[in-house]
Amino acid sequence: MFAVVLILLCAASSVSASAKSAAAGPRLHNNQLYKFSYTTEVLLDKAKGSKEGGAGYKISSEVNINLVWRDPSSKDDQLIQLAISNVKIEHVSPRSEKKNILQGSTVESVLGKGKLTDLTKPFLVHLKNGKTKAFYSYWTEPAVIKNLKRGLASLLQFQLLTGKVVENDISGRCTVQYQAAKDQITRTKILDTCKTSESGFTTHSKVLGVGRKSSSVTVFTLEDGFIRSAVAEETHSLAINARRSTAVKVVSRQILVKTAKEAGPLEVAGKDVAGVVKSIDGKLAALFEHWQAEQKQLEPASLSKASAPRSFLALIQSIRKASKDEILKVLKSASKTSLPQVVDAVTSSQTPESLDAMIEFLNFTDAKGLVLQERFLYACGFASHPNERMLQALLDISKGKIGSIEIKESVVIIMGALVHKLCLKGGCNLPTVVQNSLLPEAVPIFTKYAESEVGSYNTIALTALQRYDVSLMTSEVKRTVNRIYHQTHRIYEKNVRVAAADVILSSNPSYMEVKNLLLSIGNLPHEMNKYMLSKIQDNLRFQLPASKVIREALKHGFP
Repeated sequence: MFAVVLILLCAASSVSASAKSAAAGPRLHNNQLYKFSYTTEVLLDKAKGSKEGGAGYKISSEVNINLVWRDPSSKDDQLIQLAISNVKIEHVSPRSEKKNILQGSTVESVLGKGKLTDLTKPFLVHLKNGKTKAFYSYWTEPAVIKNLKRGLASLLQFQLLTGKVVENDISGRCTVQYQAAKDQITRTKILDTCKTSESGFTTHSKVLGVGRKSSSVTVFTLEDGFIRSAVAEETHSLAINARRSTAVKVVSRQILVKTAKEAGPLEVAGKDVAGVVKSIDGKLAALFEHWQAEQKQLEPASLSKASAPRSFLALIQSIRKASKDEILKVLKSASKTSLPQVVDAVTSSQTPESLDAMIEFLNFTDAKGLVLQERFLYACGFASHPNERMLQALLDISKGKIGSIEIKESVVIIMGALVHKLCLKGGCNLPTVVQNSLLPEAVPIFTKYAESEVGSYNTIALTALQRYDVSLMTSEVKRTVNRIYHQTHRIYEKNVRVAAADVILSSNPSYMEVKNLLLSIGNLPHEMNKYMLSKIQDNLRFQLPASKVIREALKHGFP
C-alpha cells in the first residue's frame, strides 16, 4: 500500500521577508525540471588521521527537482518533488582491489533490491519561507533510506537574509547562523544547541562520558532564485574523557550541483498542501493513513500477537514526526477499545506536539474519562526523557478542576516520579522542579498509594517517599511501609517490598523494626535475601541512619 509518513521538520522561525515581493528562501519556477548531480559521503577515521585513509562510503546519484504546487497567495509556500536516480556506491577513500570490499558489487547487492527501490521513489518536501515545514516519504521505508532523503531535503532549507534563527531539521532543533552575500549564502549550524527527542544513552559521570567537538557549515551558491550548488560538511570529533587518546573523527559531506534545467511538469491545482498531496495519489497520506493500516493490530484481540508491539513502535515513530492536528485526528477516530493503546503511543512519543494533543484531547473535569487519564499519567511517569514542559503540564492539570479524586492523587504521584527522574539527570536546578519538589502535603498521598493494587504506583510512591526528610516520616508512614515489607495485608512484588525496606532503613528505624527485618532474612526469595544482606552489610560498613540500631540488634542477638 502506498502510504507515507508526514515528518514535521520545522517550526516557526524569527525571520520574515522585508517586503511582500521579496523572496524569503529558494523559489522554483513552474513548468521547470531542475537536474542535479548529488554525492553524500561519510568518513570514519582516527582523530589524527591514519595511513589507510579511514573507512567510509560515498553515494553518488542524479536528482531531479520540480515544483508541484505553490500557494496562490504566497510565492514562498511551495510543495517540491525530489527523485533520486542512477545511484552508485563506492569507498570514500581510494582502495586497492585487494582491500576493496565493494569491488565487483552493484548498488542493489549492497543495499538490497527493496532498499534501492525505496531510495529511488520520489518524495515531497513542503517548503515555506525557506524553511522545511514537512517531509513526505513512505512510512514503510527503512530508517537508513529516510535519513538519506532527509539529508538531501536539508539542502533546500535556507534563508536569504543574514541573521541567527532556530530551525528544525534532521539534526534536531538547532540555532543556525546565516551570512548572506551576493548569490551566496553560508549556513553555520551551532550543533551544541541542537535538541532532539530521540537522544541516545549518556552517563551522568563526566569521567565515563565522551567529549565532543562538532561543526557544520553549508555554502549555497544561487542562480535565478534557486540553487546552483550546495556544499555541506559536518565534522564530529569524539574522545573518551578517561582516555583522550581513544578518539575518533567522523566527517560527512554533501554536494549538490545543478547540471541542467529543462521543461518539466506543470503545477498541480489545489487549495492547500494536504489536498494536493492526496490528489497526487489516492493512497498518499500521512499519520492518519498509517494509523488506519495499524489499527487492527492495536485492538485487544490482537495485543497478544507478535505483530502488536511492532505496530505500536512503528506508530510511535510516525507520531513523533506528526503535527498536533494530525495526532488529534487519530485520537478522535480511534475506537473505544483501541483508544487506550493510542493514548499510550501518543504519550510515549514524548514530543511537544503529542503532549499538547493529549492535554487538549483529555477532559480531566470528566470523572468518566478515568481510564484514559490514568493511561496518560502512567505513560508520563515512565517517560524516558522527561522535561520541564511535561512537568509544567501536570502542574497545570493539578491546579485545574479534576473530576476524579483518584486522578488528582495520581497527578501528584506522577509529578513526584518526574521530579525524581529530572533530578537524576541533573535537572533539579530547573525553577519548576525547585519550586514544586518534595511537597510535605504530598506525603499522605504517597503513603496511600504505596499500598495500591497497581504495582507501578507502589514503586513510584515508595521511591518518592525515600526522598523526603526523615522528619516527615510519620508513624502512619512507618506502619504502612512495614505492612508492605512483611506482607501483612496482601502479597507484593519483590521490588515493591525492597523499596519498602529502603524506606524503613532510611527513616531512623526503631529497634523492633530492625529486629523484624533481620529475622525475615533467610525466609525471603533468593534474590531478595541477597539484596537485604547487602543492605545490612552497607549499614554496618558505613555510617547510615540505621547503622547504630542494626549493630545494637546484632549485639543482643535473637531468642
